[in-house]
Amino acid sequence: MNWNTKLETLTLTLVAALLIAAGCTENQQAASDKEYGQEFVDRHDSGVTKIAHAQAVGGASGDAILYPVHFNGPKLNSLGKAKLDLIVEHPTDQPRAVYVNLAESDPALGARHEAVAAYLHEQGLGDAHFKIESGTNPGTYTRTANGIEHWKKTDTTGDEGSMTK
Repeated sequence: MNWNTKLETLTLTLVAALLIAAGCTENQQAASDKEYGQEFVDRHDSGVTKIAHAQAVGGASGDAILYPVHFNGPKLNSLGKAKLDLIVEHPTDQPRAVYVNLAESDPALGARHEAVAAYLHEQGLGDAHFKIESGTNPGTYTRTANGIEHWKKTDTTGDEGSMTK
């Protein structure tokens, strides 16, 4: 084999390898888009995802309490920001109340209140649209007696106290 033949063979081999490699990447792209004949839908468009998100919005705005876990030092962390985003998303005509549940003696309490206020301002809320309070949300308290008085008695053996009726 002379030098020219070796060069032609090497060139043809390289061209063939490039063509094969290009064909393989196209097939890999097609396989990732559609695996086993299935088409994958964007999970954000799912009805279940929308329902779960609506429940998260309702839950976050229902308790509206930030705990120490929502902060890194005096600053809000990503968990705290995510909860505030859900609270802001809840539709209401009333000012939103956000409760920062820390001890009154906590030296970072004032800075954490300021961090919450700054983040809510970044989200487009004016001072008249939110209030920040220390402690827990009194709206989350429930008297046990209210629920118990509506239960049928369970400590009798007769029909009048039976839960199976």
